[in-house]
Amino acid sequence: DFLDLGAADRDIVTIPNGVDLDWFAPERSAKEIRSELGWPSNGTVILTTGRNHPKKGFDLIPAIAAKLRDEGFRFSWYVVGLGVEAISEDIRARGLQDFVITHEEIGVDASRGAEWRFPDKKLVAMYQASDIYAFPSLLETFGMVQIEAMAAGVAVVSTDAPGCRDVVEHGVTGLLVPARDADALAEAILSLLNDAELRARYGAAARRGAEAEFDQRGVVRSYLSIYERLWGATAA
Repeated sequence: DFLDLGAADRDIVTIPNGVDLDWFAPERSAKEIRSELGWPSNGTVILTTGRNHPKKGFDLIPAIAAKLRDEGFRFSWYVVGLGVEAISEDIRARGLQDFVITHEEIGVDASRGAEWRFPDKKLVAMYQASDIYAFPSLLETFGMVQIEAMAAGVAVVSTDAPGCRDVVEHGVTGLLVPARDADALAEAILSLLNDAELRARYGAAARRGAEAEFDQRGVVRSYLSIYERLWGATAA
């Protein structure tokens, strides 16, 4: 966008958003966290987070889940965010109530006072207790929720849409498929459902990717470096 507006490439510095890696690092086993959340201890857990907006592609989730079920897999897919109840009718129509569970937005717990953190501890626990993070978005300015999943060490399946492909490296820190392609998304998720070792490998790589590129401490240092450089140029 800046290039289209006539800015010189040399004057553009790209700095990603960042996450608190310590906040997302699991301190307990997934089984313990699932017990606290009231999630099933057995079976594969898939997670999707974010507000339900047409650009997010959440309307594809029931069709994808139906394909996974028809392949004989037992899984629990939690869809968490503002407005996600809108896909509940399709979930019921496809008989997926035991497979796809919608959960309204989890805001920050203000009762924690000065100890509140963002995202809320419960949402972070959901990331930590999941096996696969699925994000069918059609367009993102920046795929922040993908970074959160990566920071929690979860294998990510997403799309090659703008904003998503800028975060996940296909075949390295996750899997990317064409946007708006329910079949391709289902196949990518199936490949991870079929292979626990592959899930673990992508999850570990995702965490390393978050540490290398999206550590908020590094992001802060990058901003400070630019401000110091600009201040020095102004003072000169």
